[in-house]
Amino acid sequence: MYTESTSHVDEGVGADQVDLKNADNSLGSDSDEGLNTDSTDDDYIGPWRVPRSLHGSLPLDLSDRIPLEIIESIIDCMVQAALVPTAQVCRAWYPRARHNLYSTIRLQSRRCYDLLVQQVRTSPRVKQRLATTDGLIVTHFMERKGDTIPFLDALPLVLANALPALRVLSIEGALRPAMHPSFYFGLLQFKHIVSLRLSAVELSNITQLERIIYACPHIAELGLDRVTLVSGATPVRWGSSRPAHTRSRIASTTSLRRLDFKLSLSSGSLLASVSIVDWLVSSAICTSLRDLEWAVRGPMGAIGHMKHGAFNAQLDRLLETTGTSLSSFEEQWPGLSVGSVIVPNLVHNRALRYWTFTVNINRDQLEDGWSAVATHLRMLLSTVRSYKLQCITIRLGAIIRNEQPALPNTKELSPPQERFVSRTQLRRLHNVMVQPYFGALTAVHVAHPVFYHEGTRCKGNPRDAENIRTDVQQLLGPWHDRGLVKFSHMPDPYV
Repeated sequence: MYTESTSHVDEGVGADQVDLKNADNSLGSDSDEGLNTDSTDDDYIGPWRVPRSLHGSLPLDLSDRIPLEIIESIIDCMVQAALVPTAQVCRAWYPRARHNLYSTIRLQSRRCYDLLVQQVRTSPRVKQRLATTDGLIVTHFMERKGDTIPFLDALPLVLANALPALRVLSIEGALRPAMHPSFYFGLLQFKHIVSLRLSAVELSNITQLERIIYACPHIAELGLDRVTLVSGATPVRWGSSRPAHTRSRIASTTSLRRLDFKLSLSSGSLLASVSIVDWLVSSAICTSLRDLEWAVRGPMGAIGHMKHGAFNAQLDRLLETTGTSLSSFEEQWPGLSVGSVIVPNLVHNRALRYWTFTVNINRDQLEDGWSAVATHLRMLLSTVRSYKLQCITIRLGAIIRNEQPALPNTKELSPPQERFVSRTQLRRLHNVMVQPYFGALTAVHVAHPVFYHEGTRCKGNPRDAENIRTDVQQLLGPWHDRGLVKFSHMPDPYV
């Protein structure tokens, strides 16, 4: 099936089009602009208009060669700002572009919200298309001048009927410690939400988080990214209004399948993680968890090293709670220096199939660095108790800080193992790798970006990555001999 490049869409997208300027179609996009339906100048060059010189059909000799399936795949990857011009190219492109345009709606200001509400009330066409919307992103940090009026409190009650198919809700910064009780009642009207993501929000206490999650009884995926709690706060209420009681009725029906937990390396985040993990463990909503992604971000230092142990303790509690239901686990820690060993305990996760973890090596202390990597790997692998483990992904980061020649090729050293790892260390590591827990392995992916300290090199030396690969092959000897180890390299984006 091929594109009909000679016929433009007569219907087009008119003044009632929901315009999400610069919004990415992904729930993780960060854009700064909101709704924008103003502009009558045909020569205006912007995300919703194209210059007159580019108007018209594509040449037939080009467009007719491209199967429509390929075009639709490209449209699926487009940012939302490009979808309106794409929809106006030809009739064949219009359905997919229009569908994607309305598949995820982003509201980034009170003006965006007011305009959407107006269009829902006045435009039958917009109302009809919103009936198929399955994703809603609410981003409101109230930092811009004149944009300090919140709207999330009223949004669920006002838009619930207009978004009957909503399945994915992402809230970025718009939640406040004091939300009107109608917000929680309104969430109950979104009956089909299965994925909830809260990012960069400050809540009054764990009770507020509890009420939000329990207001979505069918939620299967939960994302918590830099969620903090007001320390020592009591529940914040509006006057004498009673809080929305939702837990007793639906708490037992909430069972997560995926949890994405991201924290920052700060005291506030650490305190919040303790309270949140306490609730996740005691509420039993993670007992059927299949996928767990854990990430801690932030600058390193002496304080950071001390906090890692506290964060790791919370992670271990989650891993124990998930037990035999967990099949996929991914962990990420901020640039750990050599000697900082974080070892999650996987002894309870006997059904684990996919595992991703991060290990970093400091180029300035090469000898100690490789010893630390060998020790870290042995300690990590020693906790595995799953006979079903199929794929391991190791993110091995090399941090090169000083202006030095490329890493020496280990093949030039005699014996090669003694330059970086002692024979005893290597033997202990390999003894763990040949245990029956790793008998079902089908692939071991090693991704090894090389990061250069600012100002030390104008560009990366390819030998650094090449020689790291040689050393890793020795570390993973038993798996390399089985043909399981596969490498991927990403150059340092900052050089």
